[in-house]
Amino acid sequence: MFCILIKDDGKKRGFRRFKKVSVKHVNYGKSRYDIVAVKSKKGHIPKKAVEKAVRGRPVIKQVDIISKESFALSPFDSGMFKRHTEINTFFKVLSTASRFKRSVAVAFIDLNCRYCGCLRRIMELSNEVYIITNEIEEYTRYANQCFSEYGAAPIVTDGEEIADKCHVVFSPDGEGTFVKNKCIFAPKEDAFHIETGCISALYGCPKGVSEIDFAGALFELCGIERMGNLAADFMVKSGVKYGIKEIAERICLDIR
Repeated sequence: MFCILIKDDGKKRGFRRFKKVSVKHVNYGKSRYDIVAVKSKKGHIPKKAVEKAVRGRPVIKQVDIISKESFALSPFDSGMFKRHTEINTFFKVLSTASRFKRSVAVAFIDLNCRYCGCLRRIMELSNEVYIITNEIEEYTRYANQCFSEYGAAPIVTDGEEIADKCHVVFSPDGEGTFVKNKCIFAPKEDAFHIETGCISALYGCPKGVSEIDFAGALFELCGIERMGNLAADFMVKSGVKYGIKEIAERICLDIR
C-alpha cells in the first residue's frame, strides 16, 4: 500500500479529519491506498503529523506541495514503470506504422543486453531489424532463435553507423550516438519520449498528481496488472507534443 500526499483545500469529502492532517482510505480493486491531505502555510507543513499518517509507506506527492522541512518519507520512484510505459508507447507507434508500411527498418540500441525481451515484439512488426550492442555473442543467440521463429534474423553489430540506414532508432535507456533527422525513441529531450501528462487521466488519480507515478504505484506496489499495459496517448520531442498516428505517418514518409 502507498500514500498520496496532497494539499488540504478544506472542501474534501470522505476524509477522516485529525488535528493537522486528513486521511482517506481508497479501495482500488482488491488493493487500497491512502490519500493524506495536509494544510500548508508558507511552505511549512506539519512534519510529525504527516510522518505519523504515512507510517513509512511509499509516498507520491502532489506536484505543488513544497516543504521547507526535511521529511523522513520514502518517495515512490516510478522510473522503472515510466521506462516500461515508454517502451509500450514505442510499440504502439511501430504497430501503427507497420499497418501503413511493412518495411519499417529498425535500429535497436541495447549495448548491455538489458532489453532483450523487446526483440520478439520488434520482429513481429518489422522484417528489417539491426541490433546495436556490445554483447554480440549473447544477442547472436537471440537472433538465431528469431530466425527459427520468424524466418528472418536481425543483424547483430557493434557499429552504430548502421542506424543511418534505418527509419527508426529505438534506445530504451538512451544509450548510443543518434543520427540526426531520424525518428529516435529514447528517454532524451530531443528524442520521442513520454512525460507527465502523456497518459490519459486515470480513475482515482488526484488532481496535480503525476499519472505515471500513480499508475506505477498501482502496478508495482498493489499488483494491478492492467497498469502494465498502459501506453501514452502522445509523445514529446524538444517540448512539442506529437500524436501516435502523427509519429507513425512521419516514419512512413521516410520510406521509399
